[in-house]
Amino acid sequence: MADLVILDDFKEYIGYRKSDKDAVLQAILDAVEEHLEDETDQIFSAAGSVSNETLSGNGTAVLYLRRPASSLTSIKVSAISDVANPDYTIPTTEVRIDPTHAQRLIRVQNGVFPRGILNVFVSYEAAENLPKPAIEAVKDAAAMVWRGRGSEHVVSESLGDLGSQVLEVQQYFNRRPLWNAAVARLRGSVVAA
Repeated sequence: MADLVILDDFKEYIGYRKSDKDAVLQAILDAVEEHLEDETDQIFSAAGSVSNETLSGNGTAVLYLRRPASSLTSIKVSAISDVANPDYTIPTTEVRIDPTHAQRLIRVQNGVFPRGILNVFVSYEAAENLPKPAIEAVKDAAAMVWRGRGSEHVVSESLGDLGSQVLEVQQYFNRRPLWNAAVARLRGSVVAA
Protein backbone atom coordinates (compact mmCIF):
# COMPACT_ATOMS: atom_id res chain seq x y z
CA MET A 1 0.00 0.00 0.00
CA ALA A 2 1.25 3.47 -0.89
CA ASP A 3 2.79 5.37 2.00
CA LEU A 4 3.37 8.74 0.34
CA VAL A 5 -0.20 9.70 -0.49
CA ILE A 6 -3.26 8.82 1.57
CA LEU A 7 -6.28 7.82 -0.51
CA ASP A 8 -8.51 10.57 0.93
CA ASP A 9 -5.87 13.22 0.12
CA PHE A 10 -5.63 11.92 -3.43
CA LYS A 11 -9.42 11.93 -3.86
CA GLU A 12 -9.47 15.55 -2.72
CA TYR A 13 -6.60 16.35 -5.11
CA ILE A 14 -8.53 14.97 -8.11
CA GLY A 15 -11.91 16.20 -6.88
CA TYR A 16 -13.52 12.77 -6.58
CA ARG A 17 -15.89 12.44 -3.64
CA LYS A 18 -17.51 9.04 -4.15
CA SER A 19 -16.14 5.81 -2.66
CA ASP A 20 -17.14 3.50 -5.53
CA LYS A 21 -13.65 3.65 -7.11
CA ASP A 22 -11.53 3.52 -3.95
CA ALA A 23 -9.91 0.19 -4.87
CA VAL A 24 -8.98 1.47 -8.33
CA LEU A 25 -7.62 4.76 -6.99
CA GLN A 26 -5.56 2.96 -4.33
CA ALA A 27 -4.14 0.58 -6.94
CA ILE A 28 -3.12 3.55 -9.10
CA LEU A 29 -1.40 5.22 -6.13
CA ASP A 30 0.41 1.97 -5.27
CA ALA A 31 1.65 1.43 -8.82
CA VAL A 32 2.81 5.04 -9.31
CA GLU A 33 4.62 5.10 -5.95
CA GLU A 34 6.32 1.79 -6.74
CA HIS A 35 7.50 3.23 -10.05
CA LEU A 36 8.94 6.31 -8.30
CA GLU A 37 10.69 4.05 -5.77
CA ASP A 38 12.22 2.05 -8.61
CA GLU A 39 13.31 5.18 -10.46
CA THR A 40 14.92 6.76 -7.39
CA ASP A 41 16.11 3.51 -5.74
CA GLN A 42 14.40 4.46 -2.49
CA ILE A 43 11.61 3.13 -0.34
CA PHE A 44 9.16 5.75 0.88
CA SER A 45 7.71 4.96 4.29
CA ALA A 46 7.33 5.95 7.90
CA ALA A 47 10.06 5.14 10.39
CA GLY A 48 10.48 1.50 11.36
CA SER A 49 12.76 -1.52 11.57
CA VAL A 50 14.33 -2.97 8.44
CA SER A 51 15.59 -6.53 8.61
CA ASN A 52 18.27 -7.80 6.26
CA GLU A 53 18.00 -5.32 3.40
CA THR A 54 19.93 -7.09 0.66
CA LEU A 55 22.56 -5.01 -1.14
CA SER A 56 25.47 -5.59 -3.46
CA GLY A 57 28.89 -4.68 -2.12
CA ASN A 58 31.08 -2.72 -4.52
CA GLY A 59 34.53 -3.06 -3.00
CA THR A 60 34.51 0.50 -1.66
CA ALA A 61 34.00 2.06 1.76
CA VAL A 62 30.52 3.34 0.81
CA LEU A 63 27.21 1.49 0.57
CA TYR A 64 23.76 2.99 -0.08
CA LEU A 65 20.60 1.85 1.71
CA ARG A 66 17.15 2.16 0.15
CA ARG A 67 15.86 4.11 3.18
CA PRO A 68 17.52 6.63 5.49
CA ALA A 69 18.86 5.01 8.66
CA SER A 70 18.82 6.35 12.20
CA SER A 71 20.82 3.44 13.70
CA LEU A 72 22.43 0.18 12.60
CA THR A 73 21.58 -3.21 14.08
CA SER A 74 23.73 -5.65 12.08
CA ILE A 75 25.68 -6.04 8.85
CA LYS A 76 26.23 -9.55 7.52
CA VAL A 77 28.26 -10.63 4.50
CA SER A 78 27.75 -13.85 2.54
CA ALA A 79 29.51 -14.68 -0.73
CA ILE A 80 26.62 -16.97 -1.70
CA SER A 81 23.85 -14.57 -0.63
CA ASP A 82 22.81 -16.70 2.36
CA VAL A 83 21.65 -14.43 5.18
CA ALA A 84 21.06 -17.40 7.51
CA ASN A 85 24.71 -18.51 7.25
CA PRO A 86 26.84 -15.41 6.70
CA ASP A 87 30.57 -15.70 6.11
CA TYR A 88 31.13 -12.95 8.67
CA THR A 89 29.56 -9.96 10.36
CA ILE A 90 30.89 -6.43 10.09
CA PRO A 91 30.76 -4.82 13.55
CA THR A 92 28.43 -1.82 13.53
CA THR A 93 31.18 0.14 15.30
CA GLU A 94 33.17 -0.07 12.05
CA VAL A 95 30.41 1.56 10.01
CA ARG A 96 28.88 4.97 10.39
CA ILE A 97 25.78 6.57 8.93
CA ASP A 98 26.68 9.69 6.97
CA PRO A 99 25.12 12.58 8.95
CA THR A 100 24.41 14.57 5.76
CA HIS A 101 22.98 11.65 3.79
CA ALA A 102 21.33 9.07 6.03
CA GLN A 103 21.14 6.44 3.27
CA ARG A 104 24.92 6.31 2.92
CA LEU A 105 26.94 3.94 5.09
CA ILE A 106 30.67 4.53 5.40
CA ARG A 107 33.22 1.94 6.58
CA VAL A 108 35.80 3.38 8.92
CA GLN A 109 39.36 2.19 9.63
CA ASN A 110 40.07 1.62 5.91
CA GLY A 111 37.36 -1.05 5.65
CA VAL A 112 35.36 -1.81 2.51
CA PHE A 113 32.10 -3.53 1.71
CA PRO A 114 33.25 -6.62 -0.20
CA ARG A 115 32.40 -6.77 -3.88
CA GLY A 116 29.57 -9.14 -4.72
CA ILE A 117 26.02 -9.49 -5.95
CA LEU A 118 23.41 -9.32 -3.18
CA ASN A 119 26.07 -10.26 -0.66
CA VAL A 120 25.53 -7.67 2.11
CA PHE A 121 22.56 -7.82 4.52
CA VAL A 122 21.90 -4.72 6.62
CA SER A 123 19.42 -4.52 9.50
CA TYR A 124 18.70 -1.04 10.81
CA GLU A 125 16.19 1.40 12.23
CA ALA A 126 14.92 3.45 9.34
CA ALA A 127 14.07 7.11 9.65
CA GLU A 128 10.91 8.48 8.06
CA ASN A 129 11.25 8.97 4.30
CA LEU A 130 8.18 10.85 3.07
CA PRO A 131 9.65 13.80 1.14
CA LYS A 132 7.28 16.46 -0.13
CA PRO A 133 8.64 16.39 -3.74
CA ALA A 134 7.82 12.67 -3.93
CA ILE A 135 4.32 13.23 -2.53
CA GLU A 136 3.56 15.91 -5.11
CA ALA A 137 5.02 13.84 -7.97
CA VAL A 138 2.93 10.78 -7.06
CA LYS A 139 -0.26 12.85 -6.82
CA ASP A 140 0.40 14.47 -10.18
CA ALA A 141 1.34 11.26 -12.01
CA ALA A 142 -1.49 9.24 -10.43
CA ALA A 143 -3.96 11.96 -11.45
CA MET A 144 -2.66 11.67 -15.01
CA VAL A 145 -3.26 7.89 -14.92
CA TRP A 146 -6.73 8.38 -13.42
CA ARG A 147 -7.73 10.97 -16.00
CA GLY A 148 -6.30 8.86 -18.82
CA ARG A 149 -8.60 5.92 -18.21
CA GLY A 150 -10.33 4.98 -21.45
CA SER A 151 -7.73 6.67 -23.62
CA GLU A 152 -5.75 4.79 -26.22
CA HIS A 153 -3.02 4.10 -23.63
CA VAL A 154 -5.19 3.06 -20.68
CA VAL A 155 -8.09 0.89 -21.74
CA SER A 156 -9.20 -1.02 -18.65
CA GLU A 157 -10.14 -0.39 -15.05
CA SER A 158 -9.64 -3.88 -13.66
CA LEU A 159 -7.30 -3.99 -10.68
CA GLY A 160 -5.19 -6.70 -12.33
CA ASP A 161 -4.50 -4.45 -15.30
CA LEU A 162 -3.58 -1.30 -13.38
CA GLY A 163 0.08 -2.19 -13.06
CA SER A 164 0.37 -2.64 -16.82
CA GLN A 165 -1.60 0.56 -17.37
CA VAL A 166 0.88 2.51 -15.28
CA LEU A 167 3.71 0.88 -17.22
CA GLU A 168 2.06 1.94 -20.48
CA VAL A 169 1.85 5.59 -19.41
CA GLN A 170 5.07 5.84 -17.42
CA GLN A 171 6.84 7.05 -20.55
CA TYR A 172 4.76 10.20 -20.14
CA PHE A 173 5.77 10.73 -16.49
CA ASN A 174 9.06 12.24 -17.59
CA ARG A 175 7.07 14.97 -19.34
CA ARG A 176 5.60 16.01 -15.99
CA PRO A 177 7.59 18.83 -14.31
CA LEU A 178 6.78 17.60 -10.78
CA TRP A 179 7.94 14.07 -11.65
CA ASN A 180 11.21 15.29 -13.18
CA ALA A 181 11.93 17.57 -10.25
CA ALA A 182 11.26 14.79 -7.72
CA VAL A 183 13.39 12.24 -9.55
CA ALA A 184 16.26 14.73 -9.94
CA ARG A 185 16.20 15.60 -6.22
CA LEU A 186 15.60 12.12 -4.90
CA ARG A 187 17.82 9.92 -7.05
CA GLY A 188 20.69 8.98 -4.76
CA SER A 189 19.75 11.33 -1.94
CA VAL A 190 17.31 11.84 0.90
CA VAL A 191 15.39 15.10 0.90
CA ALA A 192 13.90 16.53 4.08
CA ALA A 193 10.11 16.59 4.06
